[in-house]
Amino acid sequence: SLSKPYQKPLSKLQFGASYIIKKKVTLHAELYSLGKRYALDYTGNTVEMDGFTDINFGASYAINEEFSVFLNATNLLNKHYEKFYNYPAQGLQIMGGIGWRF
Repeated sequence: SLSKPYQKPLSKLQFGASYIIKKKVTLHAELYSLGKRYALDYTGNTVEMDGFTDINFGASYAINEEFSVFLNATNLLNKHYEKFYNYPAQGLQIMGGIGWRF
């Protein structure tokens, strides 16, 4: 009975690649794009949401077989968009950490 598929993008494009350097360093990149979407606001009216494109990049370094460190950067275009209605994405985000395999 809905007039449109809400929160479902009309188009979606996702492309990613990774490259391993000497079994120690891994680089990865991703291009992510969603087209126009529709949502319901709190009054029940249909809202049209614009599409967006996002670029992400990350790197990891394996210290040994058990430990690794990583650094990820998301939303490199620093766009402020809403993937879902009234849930805004932050601008440029950088996250780093360690991994322990046991």
